[in-house]
Amino acid sequence: MITKFNKEDVLFYLEEMLQMEMATSIEEDVYYSFKQDKKITREQLRSVLQRMHKWQNTKF
Repeated sequence: MITKFNKEDVLFYLEEMLQMEMATSIEEDVYYSFKQDKKITREQLRSVLQRMHKWQNTKF
């Protein structure tokens, strides 16, 4: 299965979560891995994308 995502969108989401101190440890790991051009696991990416999707669908 191929998951398409925009790396810039994910980075923006992760930066926002870190600034609001709402990031999980997995999100922090993924953020710093992206910044250092290190590889991440599929499970880490899946977790971040799921949480990102839920966050974007939240109505205020």
